[in-house]
Amino acid sequence: MKQTFFLIIYSFLLSAALFAAPPDWVRSYGTVSPYGDKEYLTGFSMVARDERDARDAAIDKSLTDLSKKIKIRIESEQVLAEVQADDRYSSAVSSVTRSTVNATVSDADYLFYEDRNNLYCLSYVTVRGLQQTYTDEASAYWNNLYRAYRDARSLVEDGQSDRALDALYGNLKAFPEIFELWTLYRAVAPGSPDSSFFAVLESVDSMDDFIGFESSYNSLMDEITSRDASGLEEGLSKMAGMMSRQGVPGGRIKVSPFLFESTSFSSEFGRYTADLLEPVLVDRLDRGSEEIIFKGQYWDEGSRIRLILIAVNREGEKLGKADVLIPSSARGNRDLKPQNFDQAMIAMKEFAEGALSDGGINVDVWTNKGADEDALVFSEGDVLQLYFRVNQPSFLQITYCLATGEKVLLEPSFYIGLDMVNRAVPLPYEFEVQAPFGVEQLIVTAFSVEPPKAITIPATIDGESYEVFQSVSDVVMSSRGLRKKKSDPDEVRVGEAILNMTMLPR
Repeated sequence: MKQTFFLIIYSFLLSAALFAAPPDWVRSYGTVSPYGDKEYLTGFSMVARDERDARDAAIDKSLTDLSKKIKIRIESEQVLAEVQADDRYSSAVSSVTRSTVNATVSDADYLFYEDRNNLYCLSYVTVRGLQQTYTDEASAYWNNLYRAYRDARSLVEDGQSDRALDALYGNLKAFPEIFELWTLYRAVAPGSPDSSFFAVLESVDSMDDFIGFESSYNSLMDEITSRDASGLEEGLSKMAGMMSRQGVPGGRIKVSPFLFESTSFSSEFGRYTADLLEPVLVDRLDRGSEEIIFKGQYWDEGSRIRLILIAVNREGEKLGKADVLIPSSARGNRDLKPQNFDQAMIAMKEFAEGALSDGGINVDVWTNKGADEDALVFSEGDVLQLYFRVNQPSFLQITYCLATGEKVLLEPSFYIGLDMVNRAVPLPYEFEVQAPFGVEQLIVTAFSVEPPKAITIPATIDGESYEVFQSVSDVVMSSRGLRKKKSDPDEVRVGEAILNMTMLPR
């Protein structure tokens, strides 16, 4: 009798817990947080209770959500800076691209809540704690970098040039690491003074000082062995040699198409360079078992082209960096820019202005060739398949920006229900790549309710009738106009994503 009584009480308490009113952070899918927006960053996730390792999955997804908010801020800032770039900014960006930024967050704390079907997680971390982590890591990289420079100068004076070069090459990756940490430091707390970041770096007080040191470091390398090459093949061989001296393994490698400057756009030259580099790396690097991804970019410097290469592993850890200079004539008749470069940059600027870093819905979009950070290049005749993932039930408004400039509304209200949350959902039709070529973009705006009617105009494209937007600003106007109020868990939640793809002839 007593055992039965306790079972009844336990069942009652369990039932009461399951049916108790959920906290506001659950009802609002993480947009209403018990922690202050200025002092904390948060991430939200929801997974099925019966999912294998549900708790770990919930933590991973909430950290992904938190990290994505940081990356969106970085991307928006860099796009806006590129549009009005000066030489100082361009020099800084030469060390890192948006696609190499690793915004992984550690040392977070978590809240959990569960109902009959789902487990909910809210990850939270202090801005001050993140900034301290970034400055501590930057200090460690800087100490190694500065020591290597001083040691190399002494070795050169002693006639030990090979040892000096090993010391310099061995710490090259510290440049993109420090620049990335500075970028993250600024992103988590916009408006924070740079002086607080550089205070921990000996002999450096600003980004100008850091760039000046990078120039001195490169000059010392050039005293030993010039980074100038007579042509593309020689330049790629030099880069492979630099990677080899840094101990970057080969074997399972992937070389992404080179990107134009700090954009996510490629070109015929970028694709050709990557294709040419891969066998060189396979031949020059010691074989390893880990998959290594090589991400390249190139900068038009008038009479010369600067090639920059960063090697990363699957976790985003930087393993090596190399850069060389080749004559502009080495490009042959291959274009450095996509044909519609200026138009694509205008679209990126319109999307970046007022971009939603925390609208309440986390929406991801990718293709059968990967995501934006994978340097998406499609060739004539390729099949393009689009995929989406959201962290809560959502209505997606899907817009495709053609290389010709039209912004076509593909789907006014593509619904992803609760049963498909956190899963890959394909668009139920495919595309075949054909002329005209250039940068094409996909813009996805997500809503927690049926979206408002899009403000479009009818147009005929290749004999077919479509609804089109007049600008990217019009595409995102509805989602940004419905930006949620953080004080109300029942406010409309929104999200957005953009995907850049370069379409090229065979």
